[in-house]
Amino acid sequence: MSRLDYIQDWPTLARKCGYRTTTLANRCGVSSRQLQRYFKVALGVAPHEWMRGLRLQRALPLIRRKRGLEGVARQLGYKDHAQFTHAFKDHFGICPSHFAWNPSLLKEQRTKSLPIRR
Repeated sequence: MSRLDYIQDWPTLARKCGYRTTTLANRCGVSSRQLQRYFKVALGVAPHEWMRGLRLQRALPLIRRKRGLEGVARQLGYKDHAQFTHAFKDHFGICPSHFAWNPSLLKEQRTKSLPIRR
C-alpha cells in the first residue's frame, strides 16, 4: 500500500499546489514518477491531466456567476486569458465566452475522484 492511498482530499491538495505535478509530488513525499504511476493505475490518466480537468471544473461556476473571463483565468492561476481560453476549449470543446452566454451548450464533465483505500 502506498502513502498516496491515505490522502483524503486530493482536490484541495492540488489547489494548494497550484495544480503543478512536481509541487504535488513533493508535498506528498514521493517522486513525480511515483505520482504519475499512482494516477495511471488509480484513474487511468496522468496527474497533470487530472489536475487540468479539476481546475477547469472550478471555472464553470465562476463563469456562471458572470465573473469576467480575465478574472476567472487569474483566479485559477492561468498566466493570461488566452491560455485559459485555449485550455477550456480543448477540454470542453467550446469557448468559455460561449459557455458564459449559454451554459446549456456544455454538459458538465466530472473529474474522476481518486480512490481512498484504508
